[in-house]
Amino acid sequence: MSNNLSKKEIERYSRQIILKNIGLLGQKKIKRAKVLIIGVGGLGCSVAEFLARAGVGTIGIVDNDQVNLSNIHRQNLYDIKDLNKPKVISTKKKLNRINPEIVVDIHNLR
Repeated sequence: MSNNLSKKEIERYSRQIILKNIGLLGQKKIKRAKVLIIGVGGLGCSVAEFLARAGVGTIGIVDNDQVNLSNIHRQNLYDIKDLNKPKVISTKKKLNRINPEIVVDIHNLR
């Protein structure tokens, strides 16, 4: 993964880049960042989505659960098509649809 920002990335993150405490240098740091999320339930799903939208370069996901019906109303990355699938697989697909330029490493374990 390159540390430089493409024109597309500059446009994508323009609202963050204009903030005086972020700028281009800050966005490059965000792109180089690596975050590990333990559990993609109610809170983990939201955190993962926000990190992907912000441009965090590598997001690791650890969870051994499957999506069930009671998850759908409160875990924003899942829908009916994800029922009975591993959460890490569904999460990776959704995050890569949101931001195909990030790396999502999944670990289907407790």
